[in-house]
Amino acid sequence: STSLLPGAGPGWSGILECPCTTRHHVNLSQGTINGRPFHSYCLEGGALQRDNNGICSLATYRGGMQCCVDGDVLLDADQPDHPIDTYFHKLRVYFEEPRPALQNAFRLYWQAEEWNGEYQIPQCAAGTPPADCVHTLTSRLT
Repeated sequence: STSLLPGAGPGWSGILECPCTTRHHVNLSQGTINGRPFHSYCLEGGALQRDNNGICSLATYRGGMQCCVDGDVLLDADQPDHPIDTYFHKLRVYFEEPRPALQNAFRLYWQAEEWNGEYQIPQCAAGTPPADCVHTLTSRLT
């Protein structure tokens, strides 16, 4: 099995979490990351805000979609840049001609809270055995 926990083994990469590295300029007084406004999509009084989830405030935002904007470098300032590579990707797309029975396909998409696609899992207390380090997020669709 593969784990995405920090230090969980050879398959883990911190880049997967889009960290706000030392190359990102976070300006708390202006509320920006690299000059772009920080948007907290936590609902006022919602569960994420009540639990003080790190994504709800720029002061506690450690990384995520707002630090993975096109052109952002995910290395720390002391790590060297590498030349831009060019790669080619071949993509094969299969499709079916639409049939009347498929015109109204049903799609359901759900997030932890309205308009919020991020969630910061809280770190377990120091010394907690990994098997006992469990966090549960519950959300209800009403």
